[in-house]
Amino acid sequence: MKSLAKCLTTAIIGLPALVVWSGCSLWSRGDAARRLDDATSEKADIVGDLAVPYGLHPIPVEAIGLVTGLRGTGSDPLPSPERQYLLAEMQRRGVDSPNTVLASPDTSLVLL
Repeated sequence: MKSLAKCLTTAIIGLPALVVWSGCSLWSRGDAARRLDDATSEKADIVGDLAVPYGLHPIPVEAIGLVTGLRGTGSDPLPSPERQYLLAEMQRRGVDSPNTVLASPDTSLVLL
Protein backbone atom coordinates (compact mmCIF):
# COMPACT_ATOMS: atom_id res chain seq x y z
CA MET A 1 0.00 0.00 0.00
CA LYS A 2 2.83 2.36 0.84
CA SER A 3 4.52 1.75 -2.47
CA LEU A 4 1.34 2.64 -4.39
CA ALA A 5 0.95 5.87 -2.40
CA LYS A 6 4.60 6.68 -2.96
CA CYS A 7 4.25 6.07 -6.71
CA LEU A 8 1.16 8.28 -6.90
CA THR A 9 2.85 11.05 -4.92
CA THR A 10 5.91 10.87 -7.15
CA ALA A 11 3.73 10.95 -10.27
CA ILE A 12 1.62 13.86 -9.00
CA ILE A 13 4.69 15.93 -8.12
CA GLY A 14 7.05 14.69 -10.81
CA LEU A 15 4.82 14.96 -13.87
CA PRO A 16 4.04 18.70 -13.53
CA ALA A 17 7.70 19.38 -12.70
CA LEU A 18 8.76 17.50 -15.83
CA VAL A 19 6.27 19.42 -17.98
CA VAL A 20 7.44 22.77 -16.62
CA TRP A 21 11.10 21.84 -16.98
CA SER A 22 10.68 20.59 -20.55
CA GLY A 23 8.79 23.75 -21.49
CA CYS A 24 11.88 25.80 -20.72
CA SER A 25 13.90 24.15 -23.47
CA LEU A 26 13.98 24.93 -27.16
CA TRP A 27 12.46 22.04 -29.12
CA SER A 28 13.14 23.33 -32.61
CA ARG A 29 15.70 25.91 -33.53
CA GLY A 30 14.10 28.42 -35.86
CA ASP A 31 15.59 30.87 -38.32
CA ALA A 32 16.26 33.45 -35.60
CA ALA A 33 18.43 31.01 -33.65
CA ARG A 34 20.34 30.07 -36.80
CA ARG A 35 20.93 33.74 -37.67
CA LEU A 36 22.15 34.40 -34.14
CA ASP A 37 24.52 31.45 -34.39
CA ASP A 38 25.80 32.74 -37.75
CA ALA A 39 26.26 36.26 -36.40
CA THR A 40 28.07 35.13 -33.26
CA SER A 41 30.32 32.76 -35.17
CA GLU A 42 31.88 35.81 -36.82
CA LYS A 43 33.71 38.29 -34.65
CA ALA A 44 31.35 41.07 -33.51
CA ASP A 45 33.02 44.35 -32.58
CA ILE A 46 30.03 46.22 -31.17
CA VAL A 47 26.52 45.51 -29.90
CA GLY A 48 25.08 47.01 -33.08
CA ASP A 49 26.53 44.09 -35.03
CA LEU A 50 24.19 41.73 -33.17
CA ALA A 51 21.28 43.95 -32.14
CA VAL A 52 18.20 44.26 -34.30
CA PRO A 53 15.72 47.15 -33.93
CA TYR A 54 12.26 46.03 -32.91
CA GLY A 55 8.98 47.92 -32.80
CA LEU A 56 10.04 50.95 -34.81
CA HIS A 57 6.91 53.01 -34.53
CA PRO A 58 7.47 56.77 -34.49
CA ILE A 59 6.50 58.46 -31.25
CA PRO A 60 6.06 62.22 -31.47
CA VAL A 61 7.90 63.98 -28.67
CA GLU A 62 7.03 67.59 -27.98
CA ALA A 63 8.00 70.00 -25.25
CA ILE A 64 7.62 73.65 -24.32
CA GLY A 65 10.61 75.56 -23.02
CA LEU A 66 11.91 79.00 -22.13
CA VAL A 67 15.09 80.31 -23.73
CA THR A 68 16.96 83.00 -21.80
CA GLY A 69 19.94 85.23 -22.55
CA LEU A 70 18.70 86.42 -25.95
CA ARG A 71 20.02 90.01 -25.47
CA GLY A 72 16.95 91.84 -26.74
CA THR A 73 16.04 89.43 -29.56
CA GLY A 74 13.31 87.57 -27.64
CA SER A 75 9.59 88.30 -27.69
CA ASP A 76 6.47 88.16 -25.57
CA PRO A 77 4.44 85.20 -26.89
CA LEU A 78 0.83 85.69 -27.93
CA PRO A 79 -1.89 84.19 -25.71
CA SER A 80 -2.00 80.45 -26.39
CA PRO A 81 -2.28 77.12 -24.57
CA GLU A 82 1.51 76.84 -24.75
CA ARG A 83 1.92 80.20 -23.01
CA GLN A 84 -0.56 79.18 -20.31
CA TYR A 85 1.28 75.91 -19.78
CA LEU A 86 4.64 77.66 -19.47
CA LEU A 87 3.23 80.25 -17.03
CA ALA A 88 1.71 77.48 -14.90
CA GLU A 89 5.02 75.57 -14.93
CA MET A 90 6.97 78.68 -13.94
CA GLN A 91 4.54 79.35 -11.06
CA ARG A 92 4.80 75.74 -9.93
CA ARG A 93 8.58 76.07 -9.81
CA GLY A 94 8.42 79.28 -7.78
CA VAL A 95 9.50 81.82 -10.42
CA ASP A 96 8.83 85.39 -9.23
CA SER A 97 6.42 87.22 -11.61
CA PRO A 98 6.42 84.73 -14.51
CA ASN A 99 4.49 87.14 -16.77
CA THR A 100 7.31 89.69 -16.48
CA VAL A 101 9.94 87.04 -17.20
CA LEU A 102 8.02 85.80 -20.24
CA ALA A 103 7.42 89.34 -21.56
CA SER A 104 11.13 90.23 -21.33
CA PRO A 105 12.95 90.87 -24.64
CA ASP A 106 15.72 88.61 -23.33
CA THR A 107 13.51 85.49 -23.21
CA SER A 108 11.34 83.54 -25.61
CA LEU A 109 8.95 80.59 -25.50
CA VAL A 110 10.07 77.70 -27.71
CA LEU A 111 8.47 74.48 -28.89
CA LEU A 112 10.82 71.52 -28.97
